Amino acid sequence: MPIKSCLYFIYDGKKSTDYNISNVNINSGMLEECFLSSRELYEIEIRNNEKPYFQYIKRKPFILTLSFAFNDMWDSNLIDSVAQWLNVDNYKELEFPEVGLIYNCMPVDDMPIIHNALQQGYINLTMRCDSPYAYSPTYLSPLYDTGIQQISELGTNTTTIKLTNHGLQNNDYIINTTRDEKRKITVVDINTVSVSSVTNQVANDVIFKYPNINSKNIVFENIGSIICHPEISINKIGDGILKITNLSNSGDEFLFSSGTNATGNLTFSGTVSDGEIIVVGADGYEFDSDNVKSANKFKVDISSNTIASKNTLVMKINPANGDSITIDTVSYKFKTALDEPYSIKIGAGVTNTIDNLISAINGSTGAGTKYYSTITAHTKVSATLEGTNNIIITAKTPGSLGNTIITTSIFTNYNNRFESTTLLLGQDCSADNAINALISSINTNKTIPITVQKNNNIIIFTYVNPGNVGNVITSSTTRNALWDSSTLTGGNDNLLDGENIYVNCERQEIISDIPNTYRISIFNDNYIGFPKGVNNLVIEGNCKIQFRYKFKILQR
Repeated sequence: MPIKSCLYFIYDGKKSTDYNISNVNINSGMLEECFLSSRELYEIEIRNNEKPYFQYIKRKPFILTLSFAFNDMWDSNLIDSVAQWLNVDNYKELEFPEVGLIYNCMPVDDMPIIHNALQQGYINLTMRCDSPYAYSPTYLSPLYDTGIQQISELGTNTTTIKLTNHGLQNNDYIINTTRDEKRKITVVDINTVSVSSVTNQVANDVIFKYPNINSKNIVFENIGSIICHPEISINKIGDGILKITNLSNSGDEFLFSSGTNATGNLTFSGTVSDGEIIVVGADGYEFDSDNVKSANKFKVDISSNTIASKNTLVMKINPANGDSITIDTVSYKFKTALDEPYSIKIGAGVTNTIDNLISAINGSTGAGTKYYSTITAHTKVSATLEGTNNIIITAKTPGSLGNTIITTSIFTNYNNRFESTTLLLGQDCSADNAINALISSINTNKTIPITVQKNNNIIIFTYVNPGNVGNVITSSTTRNALWDSSTLTGGNDNLLDGENIYVNCERQEIISDIPNTYRISIFNDNYIGFPKGVNNLVIEGNCKIQFRYKFKILQR
């Protein structure tokens, strides 16, 4: 397809005839043109190895050497117009309509004008292309409609309908467009279906439609030299997938998948304590071992899997006046008279004094008689009697935090004493028990549509509804439980009804007409191409679709 045999051309949308210029060959004899673009081999040479290692081939852009002759004498205005025409700063289309070839190119190097001093002559110029290919003109396919098919009005009773090549199957449905109701169908034969009745339908009051179950089949022929990557314009009908399969290219698939569900992992690395909180979306879950929790959080009951800290106060002898004990920051003083705050009445015997102390710690009956009137129940511990002379001090909140509660005593008689300087043996809930308790609470209390699944020490959260709506916030105050992200992630919307999508498979671009919406996350990253020859395409998913394309030509 020689271009030097073409007299006329179009550059940057302007015809050569508008400037009274022709594409000419100045040399005598046969015409010489480049058949294929030049190629450069990239290889790696290794010392002491005479044979290099081949890496790849790089095809270089076409270089066109042309001569444009003025058909008549020029004047200064024409010369100025031609100079402005050819003085471009970007690649422009150079088209030779006689052979149907287009090059994206621009002039480079010097551009001499050869003339006879009588305002006659020609211009020699070198055009550099942006690729090693020539192109065909741009073609636009028909607008293919794979969407909803309309059928006749229906009455109130079960109705038999004639549909040509309906492609439906048993238990498929048609849609009442007035009330968005569905009717299941039963296939009678290839052209007939039986339709179930719909409650309260009035005869002939609505139009019904049904999805075109048969995929749209398209035959596309690439008459170029190599694979063609089209531009695709899509108007989606209904939510859901869109898939183009090239049956002639090993089933190559171009796919916008269904919306994806947001997920997140909560990993437990150790024990859990009372009051620690997990948040997912609008729901907060609080681990609770003492039956006291925040008002706006769901309870995660770990009381049966948590051990409270304890210490034993041994009192064998009635305390002397002025003896004292301290639990955390509260000090109790044994007195013969209740004459100062936090004083405990020394009874007639040690048993009476023990009872008075237990009543004071627990805030039970006896204020003003057994203990000083302003004493209230200890906020962190409770007290019980074990045997005759042992007072068991127990942390109110089970868990290891109780092990930090300090206990000290000052007794005249050494037989009265705490067994240790702090409460001991408090244990937090194990990770495994905490996971089980949290899953149980979520399944009972959740207000957002999520599912949870245990995988060893990880809880996998999945938002039930696909789409961006599932990318809800997550947080944790639990020292040994961390989210993998500050939100559930990966939730992406379907292509939506009425959405327009533009895909440039050559430049690998996807643009949606919905603001701030990016569809790459539901795309399979396979920008479809049509190899040379016949391509049998199958389009699945309701849409209107159109292809814009041009063929690539290897030979110049």
